[in-house]
Amino acid sequence: MTYVPDDGFEQYLIDLEYDDLLDDYVLTENIENIQELTVSLPFNSDLVINDLTGIEGFVALKKLKCVDIDITELDLNSNTSLEEIELYSTEVSELSIESLASLRYFESRYNELAKLDFHNNLNLESINVSENLDYFNIEGLHNLNYLKANYSELTSSEFVYGNNVSLEELFLIGNELTTLNTASFPALKWFNCAQNDLISLDVSNNMNLEFVGASFNSNLISLNTGNLSSLTEILAQGTRLDLDISKNVNLEEVNLSFGNVNSVKTGHNPNLKRLSVYENKLTDLDVSGCTGLITLNVSYNLLEQLNLQNGNNELLRISATDNPNLTCIQVSNLTYAEANWSDKIDSQSYFSTDCGQSSLKASGATVKEYFSVNPTVTEGVITVISPAIGNYQWVNLEGEMLQEGKIIEGENQLDIVSFNSGMYVLRLFTKTESEEFKIVKE
Repeated sequence: MTYVPDDGFEQYLIDLEYDDLLDDYVLTENIENIQELTVSLPFNSDLVINDLTGIEGFVALKKLKCVDIDITELDLNSNTSLEEIELYSTEVSELSIESLASLRYFESRYNELAKLDFHNNLNLESINVSENLDYFNIEGLHNLNYLKANYSELTSSEFVYGNNVSLEELFLIGNELTTLNTASFPALKWFNCAQNDLISLDVSNNMNLEFVGASFNSNLISLNTGNLSSLTEILAQGTRLDLDISKNVNLEEVNLSFGNVNSVKTGHNPNLKRLSVYENKLTDLDVSGCTGLITLNVSYNLLEQLNLQNGNNELLRISATDNPNLTCIQVSNLTYAEANWSDKIDSQSYFSTDCGQSSLKASGATVKEYFSVNPTVTEGVITVISPAIGNYQWVNLEGEMLQEGKIIEGENQLDIVSFNSGMYVLRLFTKTESEEFKIVKE
């Protein structure tokens, strides 16, 4: 006999014809070969289930699903055949699954779990959770292929990961992450970390990556996509990025709308079809190397230069209004531009085949910076190489001067160990040149 003290759970088993008498016991032989069990009460049911004691008698159980029941604790360590667990809208705050070596699929949404530790469940392939977690451990799960932990209030210190060599799809939307090392996920193809607190993100080592989403990380200033040839889409709205996509030759779509983006460096991007930098702070943009471009939205920026001379203007639909400083727009086909795009630009703007703008990105050339600053993410010290004597200023994002001093010709060491963690602007000046750099103090 299997002890089932909760009358609601036993009555539920009676209704399933696994039992016939409400006496706190169920014949073990009636349940020991059951492979799938769903515990879910109808909306108008009078039953209340507070305890699943007795579940251990389902020794052959492979799939368990619990929906809208009032259990607060669940110990499944005796159900060693379990492969799939689904928990929806329960009161579970304590879950014991350490012994489940066969577990492959786990889903938990709208429960009360604060801790999930999967380090013993080495055969897990898929995890989907939406909880207010303060500890989440997936370290060493070599078979994990899919992970979704959206809106779980995870911080970087609460998320334990590493050696997840099979993980291809990762969704961490709406958490509180400030750092994330995606090198731990070498097989990653699809990645979305929107609505976090990230400052920098480096996916340059994820050589299989096809999609990266980082929207509404409002302090994100660095997204390193390296020379990823697999990358086809970047979605990073509402950020502060200075983005270089010049080496991502198979990119098809980039959306950077509604942010504080200052620059987008393109190059030979023949597959780029859609580019939106709507409502940002761009001052110049050159898409002359984007020969397959179909739609471009750069309205509501601070553009002074715009080069559309990609040789295929007839394919392109543009929106470039509300750029009060933009006059000459360089195009490939003047007749086509004036006939089709005149209502897509401001009254002071006009089209020309020669605005005096060289197509550096299209030709594969690079622009030489006057100053050299490394690193841009630091724990306290950065190196500045200047071609002449000059000055520097440290300014916060509100424009308040924090520190200033002189720089010499050649190498300089600037120390900001005393600064709080965050993002700052470094201004460098000589008699003839000036530049600004965004620097992150960790």
